[in-house]
Amino acid sequence: MSQKIDDLSIFTQLGMTARQAEVYIAINDLEQAKVVTIAKTVETDRAEIYRVIPKLRKIGLIKKILTNPVSYRAVPLSEGLSILLQRNAEKHQEIQAKAKQFLENCNNKEKTNREEFQYTLTSGLKGVDREFLRHLGGAKTSRDGVIEWNGVLYMVNTYFKEHKKALERGVKIRYITHIPKSAKLPQVIQTLKKIGNFEIRNTDTKLQAGITIHDKKSFAIITSSNSDPQEIEALWSNNPAVAKLAQDYFDLKWQSTTTQQHKKTQRVRTQS
Repeated sequence: MSQKIDDLSIFTQLGMTARQAEVYIAINDLEQAKVVTIAKTVETDRAEIYRVIPKLRKIGLIKKILTNPVSYRAVPLSEGLSILLQRNAEKHQEIQAKAKQFLENCNNKEKTNREEFQYTLTSGLKGVDREFLRHLGGAKTSRDGVIEWNGVLYMVNTYFKEHKKALERGVKIRYITHIPKSAKLPQVIQTLKKIGNFEIRNTDTKLQAGITIHDKKSFAIITSSNSDPQEIEALWSNNPAVAKLAQDYFDLKWQSTTTQQHKKTQRVRTQS
């Protein structure tokens, strides 16, 4: 066995089997040897050597010498280690590429799963508020809602800055609500209207539940207890077919409130 390297672990750590390392080092020590000599050196049978040699030749660690009988010569240990290091580096790059592709596939699959139609029920004011902010913050084109008056006041007062940011990035916000006869449009609503892309219309129908549609792709149905706002619940969904039904309902109701809103706006102005 070679005196230069008496520990096979460096070779096994670089991907070789212990037997392959033994045969390679033995041939290196022998400089050039026939199978029978190699077998005696590593103390194994010739069949084992014949199984190992093709793998070593494929890696490039030994060369076949056309003698009679055939003999083999090993590349120097330094060159052999360089070959193994390069081989492992290439294998590592290949594994990295496969791992990267695997992660991309996982991310695409997760994204697809997230985009599957879902229905989520949120209970309590804090939970509904979190979802409201998430949808308002993620809105790109529009947010439409049929919401009772107290709900509108709560949203625009509590989340005025979030409404303002959405409007400033081009999101169109429209609310339909039942404005009580004695009500006046608060300053926050007037400020939002001045920014642009914010409209509010009145309906004579008192609202028992609310609905919001975001970018015409997702929606929420909101119910609440008049006695306890904390009992509010909202069903959220990204089902585009149902979202379209909700959007169609809103658009029809928006058109039907044009006249009432004009009258209401005039009355509110005179009161203010």
